[in-house]
Amino acid sequence: MLSKNPKKLIGELYRWHKVTSLPNIDLSLLANKVTSTVSGSVLCHVIIAKWLKKSGNRLKDSPQTLQRCSQTAASVAKKTVELLSAELENTFKTQYPFSVKTKSCFICHAGASSMKSNSTGKMNCITCHTDLSGVHAK
Repeated sequence: MLSKNPKKLIGELYRWHKVTSLPNIDLSLLANKVTSTVSGSVLCHVIIAKWLKKSGNRLKDSPQTLQRCSQTAASVAKKTVELLSAELENTFKTQYPFSVKTKSCFICHAGASSMKSNSTGKMNCITCHTDLSGVHAK
């Protein structure tokens, strides 16, 4: 990303992607509408699986799959331009912060000065790590 601080903007973009119903661009000119979904992830296989389930389409025989992916890519490109513009205009503010639970994980698992700097995540931890309850209870 063409930014002075790309990590900040990429993290924001990832967190936005997880909670936004995509695609979210104006599709009024298209004859075939595709179902928008909130994926909860930035991982393609998760995004597509949730969309297939909601839309009722099948991966291999659905022409809407390619259309949905291209429209979602356009949505992400638009948001990326918005974030870059906000940074350039000094108006960028985080709208999609990490959850309190994820921030508590980062105390040990992120940052150069942490005890266990073994995480580079840009999403909330419990999106994938649902089995964390009681892990650090000792």
